[in-house]
Amino acid sequence: MTPRSPTGSRPSCKTQPRTSAPSAAAWRKRCATARTRIKTAAFYRTPGPRFGIATARQVQGKQLSYNNLNDTDAAYECVAEFDPAVTAACAIIKHANPCGVAAGDGLLDAYRKALACDPVSAFGGIVALNRPLDAEAARAITTRSSPR
Repeated sequence: MTPRSPTGSRPSCKTQPRTSAPSAAAWRKRCATARTRIKTAAFYRTPGPRFGIATARQVQGKQLSYNNLNDTDAAYECVAEFDPAVTAACAIIKHANPCGVAAGDGLLDAYRKALACDPVSAFGGIVALNRPLDAEAARAITTRSSPR
């Protein structure tokens, strides 16, 4: 049974120490799937030095579901292909499909180009950048309204 918060709503993810086979993973994150909150999935973070979504910091939006974590991983791996010292890059992924990937002179330019690829499908998608988020790009990402 999924635990309920004091307000009665069910949380979508809960981070907890891993109790079985502690050498295999440091933490487990139980996440509801997008289809049903009764079924759960697990997200494991190993203690190794590899960067990825387990070490990333979410700066905006609701808690990520299992499908969102997969989209986040795909977006992260995509922008990791671009050298941040050479060009800014942005990837927008939704439901395991790239809605837009672009490089630009800065994060705002890369975001606008990626969004222009398919602005309808990109709405509500995961946005990943290969450089630290700046105020200009953050404003553009968070103030975008529905395309419909």
